[in-house]
Amino acid sequence: MAYVKTGKPRGRKPGPNKKPLEVNPPEGKFRPVKPIDWKLVDTLLLAGCLGNEIASHFDMHPTTFYGRVEQQYGMSFTNYSSEKKSKGESLLRHKQYEVAMKGDKTMLVWLGKNRLGQKETEERNSVAPNDTYLTTIIAELKSMKEKPNGTS
Repeated sequence: MAYVKTGKPRGRKPGPNKKPLEVNPPEGKFRPVKPIDWKLVDTLLLAGCLGNEIASHFDMHPTTFYGRVEQQYGMSFTNYSSEKKSKGESLLRHKQYEVAMKGDKTMLVWLGKNRLGQKETEERNSVAPNDTYLTTIIAELKSMKEKPNGTS
């Protein structure tokens, strides 16, 4: 089992009655390293989870988690998570495409709108702005036609 040192020098000078922090603490002053399931980390990154969310899965501070990623993979968490997030997005796009190609009309419409910039056409109002006026005149003309000649 690996262990982590708990005491770190903080770059401050000890006061007259203060002891300096120990760089190498005495025996028994270590705590065990928390295990990390790296496959779960990869899955969560593919799903788009943030580093602080993943760190909370393992009950550790995000800074500690980021350091462990650097130890494990030899690159910063930002670079590692960026790679995994890109892969997750490509897998998601691929699955959406597969679903659409199987004939899912909702997915076809969604992909058309989001990837191709397609949009639904707006229905034009066929009623003229002066429609009520025209309707009144037509009604009056019909009533005149129906009245016998000579009556007003």
